[in-house]
Amino acid sequence: MAEPTHVPSELAPRIASRIRVDPSGCWIWTGYIGKDGYGVAYLQGRNHRAHRVAYILLVGEIPPLLHLDHLCNVRPCVNPAHLEPVTWLENNRRDGLKRRQDTCAQGHVMEGENVAVRPVSGLRYCRECNTEQAREWRGQDRPAKLAKRRQDYRNRSPEWRQRQAELRQDPEYKRRAAERQRRIRAQRLIDGKPCSVDGCDKPVDARGWCKTHYMRWWKENRKATDGHTRG
Repeated sequence: MAEPTHVPSELAPRIASRIRVDPSGCWIWTGYIGKDGYGVAYLQGRNHRAHRVAYILLVGEIPPLLHLDHLCNVRPCVNPAHLEPVTWLENNRRDGLKRRQDTCAQGHVMEGENVAVRPVSGLRYCRECNTEQAREWRGQDRPAKLAKRRQDYRNRSPEWRQRQAELRQDPEYKRRAAERQRRIRAQRLIDGKPCSVDGCDKPVDARGWCKTHYMRWWKENRKATDGHTRG
């Protein structure tokens, strides 16, 4: 962690009075703590996470599309010297390393062939749990599942929308997503046949059509079918 270059007294008394300096160097926020373990402070007419407020006031604006990573791994800490601006993917990767366990939530050993990594986010997951969830999904009523998924998507919170919008602008996220799509298309060209539409040599996506012709069909029929079922 960086050497301390600031002291709590540099902040406004309203904020400084809610900071307790720990022997480890952490500035522990003694004000309101949210359910996620981060402090909450008021700034410019709205509530923010306290460590972001302290960083903005003492260091400066946080670069766009970057998140503050706690190097000390203490969520109530608001010491700017313990914070580092990183991308969402890097912050997520570090958090995974900090919380990495030998077993998953169901008790399966997370090692060897039972561990897989999601190509876009880089997160580790248990293959055995993933297989069980897929089996359970296939065994349920498909129309009801799709209806619930659509309803959950419509009811997503504004905070979720904002996080997703920020994530989609992350250059590393875009690179991984594009690379994954290239791998999928290349594999379909090897394993499958081209689109069944005359004159189209794109790889098959669903129902024997490429992505372009499939989406064209789906848009024309979605009102009548209230959704679509991929083949």
